[in-house]
Amino acid sequence: MNNIINTSRVLRVLLLALLVTGMGCSEDYLERTSLTAISENNFWRNASDAQLGINGVYAQLQSNALYGGSLNRALGMPMYDVIGDNAYNQYKWEGGGRFMEGTLDPTHFLFNNLWNTSYSGISRANIAIEQIGQMDEEQISAEEKANYLGQAHFLRALFYFNIAVYYEEAPLITEYQSLEEAYVAKNTYSEITTQVVEDLEFAIENLPEQQATSLFGYATKGAALGLLARVQLYNQVYDGPNGVLTLTEQLLQLGYSLHPDYSELFSTAGEYSNEIVFSIRFLRGAESNNGETFSATFRGTPKVDSRPMPNLVDEYYCTDGLPI
Repeated sequence: MNNIINTSRVLRVLLLALLVTGMGCSEDYLERTSLTAISENNFWRNASDAQLGINGVYAQLQSNALYGGSLNRALGMPMYDVIGDNAYNQYKWEGGGRFMEGTLDPTHFLFNNLWNTSYSGISRANIAIEQIGQMDEEQISAEEKANYLGQAHFLRALFYFNIAVYYEEAPLITEYQSLEEAYVAKNTYSEITTQVVEDLEFAIENLPEQQATSLFGYATKGAALGLLARVQLYNQVYDGPNGVLTLTEQLLQLGYSLHPDYSELFSTAGEYSNEIVFSIRFLRGAESNNGETFSATFRGTPKVDSRPMPNLVDEYYCTDGLPI
Protein backbone atom coordinates (compact mmCIF):
# COMPACT_ATOMS: atom_id res chain seq x y z
CA MET A 1 0.00 0.00 0.00
CA ASN A 2 2.83 2.39 0.86
CA ASN A 3 4.33 1.84 -2.58
CA ILE A 4 1.03 2.67 -4.24
CA ILE A 5 0.59 5.84 -2.15
CA ASN A 6 4.15 6.97 -2.79
CA THR A 7 3.84 6.38 -6.52
CA SER A 8 0.59 8.34 -6.58
CA ARG A 9 2.23 11.26 -4.80
CA VAL A 10 5.12 11.29 -7.23
CA LEU A 11 2.74 11.36 -10.19
CA ARG A 12 0.80 14.27 -8.68
CA VAL A 13 4.01 16.21 -8.10
CA LEU A 14 5.17 15.62 -11.66
CA LEU A 15 1.81 16.63 -13.08
CA LEU A 16 1.81 19.82 -11.01
CA ALA A 17 5.33 20.63 -12.15
CA LEU A 18 4.36 20.20 -15.78
CA LEU A 19 1.32 22.44 -15.37
CA VAL A 20 3.33 25.17 -13.68
CA THR A 21 6.10 24.92 -16.25
CA GLY A 22 3.62 24.99 -19.12
CA MET A 23 1.93 28.12 -17.75
CA GLY A 24 5.22 29.99 -17.76
CA CYS A 25 6.37 28.95 -21.25
CA SER A 26 5.88 30.43 -24.68
CA GLU A 27 3.42 28.88 -27.11
CA ASP A 28 6.17 27.14 -29.11
CA TYR A 29 7.46 25.22 -26.09
CA LEU A 30 6.42 21.86 -27.57
CA GLU A 31 7.66 22.68 -31.07
CA ARG A 32 11.06 21.06 -31.24
CA THR A 33 13.20 19.90 -34.17
CA SER A 34 13.86 16.17 -34.10
CA LEU A 35 17.42 15.17 -33.31
CA THR A 36 17.12 11.93 -35.31
CA ALA A 37 14.60 12.39 -38.14
CA ILE A 38 15.86 13.68 -41.50
CA SER A 39 14.30 16.89 -42.84
CA GLU A 40 15.17 19.73 -45.19
CA ASN A 41 16.60 21.69 -42.28
CA ASN A 42 19.14 19.09 -41.18
CA PHE A 43 20.03 17.31 -44.44
CA TRP A 44 22.23 18.03 -47.48
CA ARG A 45 24.97 19.36 -45.22
CA ASN A 46 27.96 17.15 -46.06
CA ALA A 47 29.32 14.37 -48.26
CA SER A 48 27.58 11.68 -46.18
CA ASP A 49 24.23 13.33 -46.84
CA ALA A 50 25.06 13.52 -50.54
CA GLN A 51 25.81 9.79 -50.56
CA LEU A 52 22.51 8.99 -48.85
CA GLY A 53 20.64 11.23 -51.25
CA ILE A 54 22.21 9.52 -54.27
CA ASN A 55 21.38 6.12 -52.76
CA GLY A 56 17.74 7.18 -52.78
CA VAL A 57 17.92 7.76 -56.54
CA TYR A 58 19.52 4.36 -57.16
CA ALA A 59 16.81 2.72 -55.06
CA GLN A 60 14.23 3.52 -57.75
CA LEU A 61 16.13 1.35 -60.23
CA GLN A 62 15.52 -1.64 -57.95
CA SER A 63 11.75 -1.31 -58.14
CA ASN A 64 9.66 -4.05 -59.74
CA ALA A 65 8.44 -1.66 -62.40
CA LEU A 66 12.00 -1.06 -63.62
CA TYR A 67 14.88 -3.49 -63.21
CA GLY A 68 13.60 -5.53 -60.27
CA GLY A 69 10.84 -7.36 -62.06
CA SER A 70 8.71 -10.02 -60.40
CA LEU A 71 6.98 -13.28 -61.12
CA ASN A 72 4.02 -11.38 -62.51
CA ARG A 73 2.16 -8.07 -62.37
CA ALA A 74 4.84 -5.31 -62.05
CA LEU A 75 7.14 -7.15 -64.43
CA GLY A 76 9.61 -4.40 -65.25
CA MET A 77 12.41 -4.35 -67.81
CA PRO A 78 12.97 -8.14 -67.75
CA MET A 79 9.53 -8.51 -69.36
CA TYR A 80 9.77 -5.98 -72.18
CA ASP A 81 11.15 -8.51 -74.66
CA VAL A 82 7.53 -9.59 -75.10
CA ILE A 83 6.78 -6.21 -76.67
CA GLY A 84 8.36 -7.24 -79.94
CA ASP A 85 9.43 -10.41 -81.69
CA ASN A 86 11.85 -11.79 -79.08
CA ALA A 87 9.37 -13.37 -76.68
CA TYR A 88 5.73 -14.34 -76.26
CA ASN A 89 3.57 -13.36 -73.28
CA GLN A 90 1.32 -16.30 -72.43
CA TYR A 91 -0.36 -14.60 -69.44
CA LYS A 92 -1.82 -11.77 -71.46
CA TRP A 93 -3.39 -10.06 -68.44
CA GLU A 94 0.17 -9.01 -67.52
CA GLY A 95 -0.03 -6.57 -70.41
CA GLY A 96 2.61 -7.56 -72.93
CA GLY A 97 0.44 -9.98 -74.84
CA ARG A 98 -2.51 -7.60 -74.99
CA PHE A 99 -0.18 -4.80 -76.10
CA MET A 100 0.94 -6.90 -79.09
CA GLU A 101 -2.73 -7.56 -79.93
CA GLY A 102 -3.46 -3.84 -79.74
CA THR A 103 -6.11 -4.29 -77.04
CA LEU A 104 -4.29 -2.87 -74.01
CA ASP A 105 -5.91 0.07 -72.22
CA PRO A 106 -3.57 3.04 -71.53
CA THR A 107 -4.48 2.87 -67.82
CA HIS A 108 -2.98 -0.62 -67.48
CA PHE A 109 -0.26 -1.01 -64.84
CA LEU A 110 2.25 -1.97 -67.54
CA PHE A 111 2.21 1.70 -68.55
CA ASN A 112 1.41 3.36 -65.21
CA ASN A 113 4.06 1.62 -63.12
CA LEU A 114 6.94 2.41 -65.47
CA TRP A 115 5.80 6.02 -65.81
CA ASN A 116 5.29 6.70 -62.09
CA THR A 117 8.45 4.96 -60.94
CA SER A 118 10.59 6.69 -63.56
CA TYR A 119 9.31 10.13 -62.65
CA SER A 120 9.82 9.41 -58.97
CA GLY A 121 13.46 8.67 -59.78
CA ILE A 122 13.72 11.82 -61.89
CA SER A 123 12.33 13.89 -59.03
CA ARG A 124 14.90 12.46 -56.63
CA ALA A 125 17.69 13.10 -59.13
CA ASN A 126 16.55 16.71 -59.61
CA ILE A 127 16.59 17.32 -55.87
CA ALA A 128 20.06 15.75 -55.55
CA ILE A 129 21.43 17.87 -58.40
CA GLU A 130 20.01 21.05 -56.88
CA GLN A 131 21.06 20.39 -53.28
CA ILE A 132 24.52 18.95 -53.93
CA GLY A 133 25.18 21.75 -56.40
CA GLN A 134 24.63 24.28 -53.60
CA MET A 135 27.15 22.69 -51.22
CA ASP A 136 30.36 24.63 -50.68
CA GLU A 137 33.93 23.38 -50.20
CA GLU A 138 33.54 23.32 -46.41
CA GLN A 139 30.69 20.82 -46.78
CA ILE A 140 32.07 18.60 -49.54
CA SER A 141 35.30 18.32 -51.51
CA ALA A 142 35.33 19.32 -55.18
CA GLU A 143 36.13 15.73 -56.21
CA GLU A 144 33.26 14.24 -54.20
CA LYS A 145 30.87 16.90 -55.44
CA ALA A 146 31.72 16.21 -59.08
CA ASN A 147 31.32 12.45 -58.52
CA TYR A 148 27.88 12.71 -56.91
CA LEU A 149 26.61 15.24 -59.44
CA GLY A 150 27.89 13.02 -62.24
CA GLN A 151 25.96 10.07 -60.82
CA ALA A 152 22.78 12.12 -60.45
CA HIS A 153 22.97 13.30 -64.07
CA PHE A 154 23.65 9.76 -65.27
CA LEU A 155 20.64 8.40 -63.39
CA ARG A 156 18.34 11.15 -64.63
CA ALA A 157 19.47 10.38 -68.17
CA LEU A 158 18.75 6.68 -67.69
CA PHE A 159 15.24 7.36 -66.40
CA TYR A 160 14.50 9.79 -69.21
CA PHE A 161 15.88 7.56 -71.94
CA ASN A 162 13.53 4.77 -70.89
CA ILE A 163 10.64 7.22 -70.94
CA ALA A 164 11.65 8.52 -74.38
CA VAL A 165 11.85 4.98 -75.80
CA TYR A 166 8.55 3.73 -74.41
CA TYR A 167 6.44 6.91 -74.45
CA GLU A 168 8.23 9.21 -76.93
CA GLU A 169 6.43 12.36 -75.74
CA ALA A 170 6.46 13.19 -72.03
CA PRO A 171 7.05 16.12 -69.64
CA LEU A 172 10.71 17.16 -69.42
CA ILE A 173 11.28 18.23 -65.80
CA THR A 174 14.78 19.18 -64.69
CA GLU A 175 14.09 21.14 -61.49
CA TYR A 176 12.33 20.53 -58.21
CA GLN A 177 8.60 21.19 -58.51
CA SER A 178 5.98 22.20 -56.01
CA LEU A 179 2.56 20.58 -56.22
CA GLU A 180 1.19 23.67 -57.95
CA GLU A 181 3.87 23.37 -60.66
CA ALA A 182 3.40 19.66 -61.24
CA TYR A 183 0.99 19.86 -64.19
CA VAL A 184 3.05 20.63 -67.29
CA ALA A 185 2.75 20.00 -71.01
CA LYS A 186 4.53 17.17 -72.79
CA ASN A 187 7.83 17.62 -74.59
CA THR A 188 8.85 15.95 -77.82
CA TYR A 189 11.06 12.89 -78.12
CA SER A 190 13.78 15.10 -79.61
CA GLU A 191 13.69 17.50 -76.66
CA ILE A 192 13.90 14.68 -74.13
CA THR A 193 16.80 12.91 -75.83
CA THR A 194 18.66 16.22 -76.21
CA GLN A 195 18.50 16.56 -72.42
CA VAL A 196 19.61 12.93 -72.05
CA VAL A 197 22.69 13.62 -74.18
CA GLU A 198 23.50 16.77 -72.18
CA ASP A 199 23.20 14.89 -68.89
CA LEU A 200 25.45 12.10 -70.12
CA GLU A 201 28.05 14.54 -71.45
CA PHE A 202 28.14 16.09 -67.97
CA ALA A 203 28.42 12.64 -66.39
CA ILE A 204 31.30 11.63 -68.68
CA GLU A 205 33.23 14.76 -67.70
CA ASN A 206 32.68 14.37 -63.95
CA LEU A 207 32.52 10.65 -63.14
CA PRO A 208 35.67 8.67 -62.26
CA GLU A 209 36.76 5.72 -64.38
CA GLN A 210 36.26 3.49 -61.34
CA GLN A 211 34.39 3.81 -58.07
CA ALA A 212 35.75 2.41 -54.82
CA THR A 213 35.58 -1.39 -54.57
CA SER A 214 32.93 -1.11 -51.85
CA LEU A 215 30.81 0.99 -54.22
CA PHE A 216 30.70 -1.46 -57.12
CA GLY A 217 27.54 -0.79 -59.12
CA TYR A 218 27.66 2.98 -58.79
CA ALA A 219 27.89 4.84 -62.11
CA THR A 220 31.29 5.42 -63.69
CA LYS A 221 32.62 7.24 -66.73
CA GLY A 222 32.35 3.95 -68.62
CA ALA A 223 28.69 3.61 -67.68
CA ALA A 224 27.97 7.10 -69.00
CA LEU A 225 29.87 6.42 -72.23
CA GLY A 226 28.03 3.13 -72.67
CA LEU A 227 24.60 4.63 -72.12
CA LEU A 228 25.33 7.53 -74.45
CA ALA A 229 26.50 5.05 -77.12
CA ARG A 230 23.22 3.17 -76.69
CA VAL A 231 21.21 6.40 -76.98
CA GLN A 232 23.04 7.38 -80.17
CA LEU A 233 22.69 3.88 -81.61
CA TYR A 234 18.93 4.11 -81.03
CA ASN A 235 18.95 7.54 -82.72
CA GLN A 236 21.16 6.28 -85.58
CA VAL A 237 23.97 8.73 -84.83
CA TYR A 238 26.96 6.64 -85.85
CA ASP A 239 29.70 9.15 -86.72
CA GLY A 240 31.20 12.30 -85.21
CA PRO A 241 32.55 13.03 -81.69
CA ASN A 242 29.27 11.91 -80.12
CA GLY A 243 28.66 9.06 -82.52
CA VAL A 244 28.43 5.39 -81.61
CA LEU A 245 31.83 4.51 -83.10
CA THR A 246 33.78 7.20 -81.22
CA LEU A 247 31.98 6.58 -77.94
CA THR A 248 32.54 2.83 -78.17
CA GLU A 249 36.25 3.31 -78.88
CA GLN A 250 36.55 5.51 -75.78
CA LEU A 251 34.66 2.95 -73.72
CA LEU A 252 36.88 0.05 -74.74
CA GLN A 253 39.95 2.00 -73.64
CA LEU A 254 38.74 1.83 -70.03
CA GLY A 255 39.45 -1.88 -69.60
CA TYR A 256 36.17 -3.52 -70.57
CA SER A 257 36.29 -6.83 -72.43
CA LEU A 258 34.06 -9.76 -73.34
CA HIS A 259 33.71 -12.40 -70.65
CA PRO A 260 35.31 -15.73 -71.67
CA ASP A 261 32.33 -17.78 -70.43
CA TYR A 262 29.01 -16.39 -71.71
CA SER A 263 26.79 -18.57 -69.52
CA GLU A 264 28.70 -17.51 -66.41
CA LEU A 265 27.46 -13.96 -66.91
CA PHE A 266 24.04 -15.18 -65.76
CA SER A 267 25.39 -16.56 -62.47
CA THR A 268 26.76 -15.01 -59.30
CA ALA A 269 30.26 -15.98 -60.49
CA GLY A 270 29.97 -13.44 -63.29
CA GLU A 271 28.69 -10.50 -61.26
CA TYR A 272 32.01 -8.64 -61.34
CA SER A 273 33.00 -9.41 -64.93
CA ASN A 274 34.92 -6.84 -67.00
CA GLU A 275 32.12 -7.15 -69.53
CA ILE A 276 29.66 -5.42 -67.19
CA VAL A 277 29.53 -1.68 -67.83
CA PHE A 278 26.73 -0.89 -65.38
CA SER A 279 24.61 -3.15 -63.18
CA ILE A 280 21.71 -2.65 -60.79
CA ARG A 281 22.79 -3.92 -57.38
CA PHE A 282 20.41 -5.60 -54.94
CA LEU A 283 20.74 -7.21 -51.50
CA ARG A 284 23.68 -9.51 -51.01
CA GLY A 285 24.05 -12.79 -49.17
CA ALA A 286 22.06 -15.95 -48.65
CA GLU A 287 19.79 -14.27 -46.13
CA SER A 288 18.27 -12.15 -48.89
CA ASN A 289 17.66 -15.02 -51.33
CA ASN A 290 13.95 -15.42 -52.04
CA GLY A 291 14.25 -18.47 -54.31
CA GLU A 292 13.80 -16.48 -57.52
CA THR A 293 16.17 -16.10 -60.46
CA PHE A 294 16.61 -12.51 -61.63
CA SER A 295 13.38 -11.73 -59.74
CA ALA A 296 11.51 -13.32 -62.58
CA THR A 297 10.90 -17.00 -61.96
CA PHE A 298 11.05 -19.58 -59.18
CA ARG A 299 13.86 -22.10 -59.36
CA GLY A 300 11.56 -25.10 -59.24
CA THR A 301 9.47 -23.97 -62.21
CA PRO A 302 10.46 -22.68 -65.66
CA LYS A 303 9.18 -19.24 -66.52
CA VAL A 304 5.98 -19.84 -68.43
CA ASP A 305 4.43 -16.37 -68.68
CA SER A 306 7.24 -15.14 -70.96
CA ARG A 307 8.72 -17.54 -73.48
CA PRO A 308 11.39 -16.93 -76.14
CA MET A 309 10.26 -17.02 -79.74
CA PRO A 310 11.90 -19.53 -82.11
CA ASN A 311 13.77 -16.78 -83.97
CA LEU A 312 15.50 -15.74 -80.72
CA VAL A 313 16.34 -19.34 -79.81
CA ASP A 314 17.84 -19.88 -83.28
CA GLU A 315 20.26 -17.00 -82.67
CA TYR A 316 22.05 -19.20 -80.11
CA TYR A 317 24.30 -21.74 -81.80
CA CYS A 318 25.26 -25.17 -80.46
CA THR A 319 28.63 -25.92 -78.89
CA ASP A 320 29.90 -27.05 -82.31
CA GLY A 321 29.21 -23.58 -83.70
CA LEU A 322 26.28 -24.68 -85.84
CA PRO A 323 22.64 -23.49 -85.66
CA ILE A 324 20.18 -25.55 -83.68
